[in-house]
Amino acid sequence: MKRLALVVPALLAFGLAVTPAYAGDDKADEKPAAAEKAPEKGVEKPAEKAAEKPAEKPAEHAEKKNGDEEDEAPAKHDLVTYTIDVSVQSLAKFDLGQGTVSAEFLLEVNCDKEPCDPHLELTNGKFSGKPDVLSRDPLHKQMRVKADLEADIDLSAFPYDMHTLRIDLVEGKDAKQVKLKVGEGSIGEKVKLAGWEFDKEPGMGVEQIDAGDKDKQDEFSFTIGIHRPKLQQSFKSLVPVLFMLLVAATGLFLRPKSIGPRFAASTGGIVPLVMFHVGQIASLPAVGYLTRLDKIMIASYLAFVAHITFNVLILRSEEVKTEERSMKLHKTAAVVVPVVAIALWAIAMLS
Repeated sequence: MKRLALVVPALLAFGLAVTPAYAGDDKADEKPAAAEKAPEKGVEKPAEKAAEKPAEKPAEHAEKKNGDEEDEAPAKHDLVTYTIDVSVQSLAKFDLGQGTVSAEFLLEVNCDKEPCDPHLELTNGKFSGKPDVLSRDPLHKQMRVKADLEADIDLSAFPYDMHTLRIDLVEGKDAKQVKLKVGEGSIGEKVKLAGWEFDKEPGMGVEQIDAGDKDKQDEFSFTIGIHRPKLQQSFKSLVPVLFMLLVAATGLFLRPKSIGPRFAASTGGIVPLVMFHVGQIASLPAVGYLTRLDKIMIASYLAFVAHITFNVLILRSEEVKTEERSMKLHKTAAVVVPVVAIALWAIAMLS
């Protein structure tokens, strides 16, 4: 019995020791499914393909980008002079409110040496579409350009206001190695702008402007002065006011006994004067200052106020039957009212 008790545990221990060995042999005999199918010849595995292609280093990418930028930068060369000629062919869509005008002009660039590769840009507007190149000679470039330009608007002298249309150009690519020079400028004979007259000669010049990096660059300017026709504007804006004042002034010749019609003429004339002023203002864009017409209208208002004031005094004098005082006021008004009107008009016209 004691021997049996010793043999059973020994057999169990032997069985446990042998079982893992046989299990490992069975697993070793099994082949993985992936290993049964051999890879085809000439086909690279994705992992091997990725391993063969080295990753691009950030430093190498940065060096490549810097190299491209250096290629785009203009090559250093001697100072080249661009002589610019401008010939305006048409003007249209002049808008006082927006301060813009559309223009079409011929732009010619004559270089004194090579490289002659102008890249002119507008500083007071933008090109409308791509310029139409007419000439590509080595030292001569000519193109037809359409552009929307910003104009210098000043309505302070209305109805005799004058404005300046500008074409401002700078070299956009190689400004530090290019010098701009004034050439010839002209306005075509067929160029018209409805309601405006051109100055006799256009202005041209080159000035130094700030390039933004504490350096200076040349800016070419071609300017056209325009103004309203003086005779037409006088009839439209000033003659109606003069006739209103003239009608009111007829009351100055009426004696104090006719103070009723005289008073009615002075008070009734100020209403159409105000309406005329409102109509003139409606034709202009909103501005934050007084125009010359505004000053003339204010002078006319004050003249009417002086006339009405004397008429009220004469009317009160007639009510109390003081004829001597009424005649004195009548004579004083005949001198003071015209003098006040003329003086105020002169100040308005000259200011």
